[in-house]
Amino acid sequence: MPIKLQQIILIVLGLALPLGLFWLSDRQQWPTWWTILAMVGIVIFVNLGFAVIAYQKYCQKEQSK
Repeated sequence: MPIKLQQIILIVLGLALPLGLFWLSDRQQWPTWWTILAMVGIVIFVNLGFAVIAYQKYCQKEQSK
């Protein structure tokens, strides 16, 4: 999968998941700490995704040398 496409997918997930989470937590009457915990999980997931992409770019540069 091209790196640009991976970045687009992560950006879309990074925007859509929190919005969906706020909507769902409001409808389901979740406790506030569940929402905060889920948000932290989303942030970690998206940041790990960008770290993997950065590592892939680094590996591609090393191979091209």
